[in-house]
Amino acid sequence: MDDADLAGLIERVKAGDEDAIRELIQQFEGAVRTIVRVRLPQSLRSQFDSMDFVQAVWQSVLTKEGQDLGRFANARHFRGFLQGVARNKVFEEHRKQTRTKKYRVQHE
Repeated sequence: MDDADLAGLIERVKAGDEDAIRELIQQFEGAVRTIVRVRLPQSLRSQFDSMDFVQAVWQSVLTKEGQDLGRFANARHFRGFLQGVARNKVFEEHRKQTRTKKYRVQHE
C-alpha cells in the first residue's frame, strides 16, 4: 500500500465507510497479530487468544484515535503506531495479571 492509497483509505475511514474500515483492518491486521504473538507472555497464552488483543487494538484505534488517523505520513508510520498500541495492550494486561496474582497469594 502506497502513501496516497493510505491517505485515501484513512479519509474514507474517518467518514465512516464500513468497507474502508474492513480494508484498513485487512491491510494491517497481520502486523498487529504478529507483535501480539511475539509479546504475549506464556503465562497469558492459556487465558487469552492473540485475537483478543488484536480486537482491542482496533477498538482503541478506531474509536479513540479515529479522529486523528490523518497524522500518519505513510504506511510504515501507521504500522509502527499499531504495533506500539498492541505492545502496550499486552503489557498492560500482563501487569494487571501479575498484580492480581501477587495480591491473591497474600490473601490465601
